[in-house]
Amino acid sequence: MTKANSPLEGRHEAQDELDRSVGVSPGAAGNEAPEGGGDAQAGITRGMRGSLVHNSRAGGTGNDPGQLIELLAQAGIEVEHVPTDSPQDLSKVRNEPGDFVVVAGGDGTFREAAKWFVGTGVPLVHLPMGTANNVSRGLGIARPVPELIRELPLARLTAVDVAWVRGSWGRELLVEGAGLGAFANMLSAYDPSEGKNLLRAAGVVANELGSENPVRCRLDVDGQLIEGEYLMVQVMNTPAVGPRLTIGDQASPLDGLLDVVLIRFENRDAIINYVTSLVSGTLTSLPSVEVYKARRVQLTWKGSALHVDDQSLCKEAIEAPEKGFSAAVEVEPGALQMLLPPGDSQVSE
Repeated sequence: MTKANSPLEGRHEAQDELDRSVGVSPGAAGNEAPEGGGDAQAGITRGMRGSLVHNSRAGGTGNDPGQLIELLAQAGIEVEHVPTDSPQDLSKVRNEPGDFVVVAGGDGTFREAAKWFVGTGVPLVHLPMGTANNVSRGLGIARPVPELIRELPLARLTAVDVAWVRGSWGRELLVEGAGLGAFANMLSAYDPSEGKNLLRAAGVVANELGSENPVRCRLDVDGQLIEGEYLMVQVMNTPAVGPRLTIGDQASPLDGLLDVVLIRFENRDAIINYVTSLVSGTLTSLPSVEVYKARRVQLTWKGSALHVDDQSLCKEAIEAPEKGFSAAVEVEPGALQMLLPPGDSQVSE
């Protein structure tokens, strides 16, 4: 798929109402951010003051906010910790965010914060403290938190892509990926309380890929119609989802596009090939895998739940395999402002 030149369609009144429900002002200025992760020099300078959102349970780290506040102070960065025991508490931060908001936690914590700040122009700083840290890896900043904090004075203001998944239930923010089939079904079989283990998750997904019950799906990928039986249908904004399963190794939240990854049922590979490729990040090189680039994807399907990041939707599709469902996934280029330290490649130079 080639990159579309036309802007995203204007929001309708119903979508504006959904915006308000997740804390986004309809027609917010953030929608005018440069497409495809445009950025400008704008580090955190002395005199700026921000808020700190901290999830002490992320990744089992147990880090207390006091340690982070001290590390930030040593880098000349002043923050105020705002206790957030639930996602709704983020409204307090959104009302008085300061110059920026530091989000210390895993991918789930980051997604909840992004719901409140996408489109507002308030930049987020992500300190990855989870197990998978798919967002930070997709942005090229998957390094130890103390190292990232020391680099924040060199941070650049960067416009990062998100996407919206719309269906009969309303809409949900997509940060990592959404899809049908093997990974969506894995979420119901994979118990996070047993520990988020990459190899175990890859094994569960691979078993789903060995299923004799493919998903019948019709896709409209930027106007190109594709239809068939699939073991997996994924729309990716970052390379990995869940416990670091790399499904779309070329996906990037900085290119203004989504990666559509399809695993066809009729020419599927051996299960062991799926396991090793999911762990090594080479899934898209398998013969049964097709990849498309797009800005908007319309899905119509039967027989599978739908996942959006780590959230399961349309679970009734598993119990009623003949019932049809539909959803649209559309990227919003550069809608989330972030302050990003130099990427991994820049640091190593």
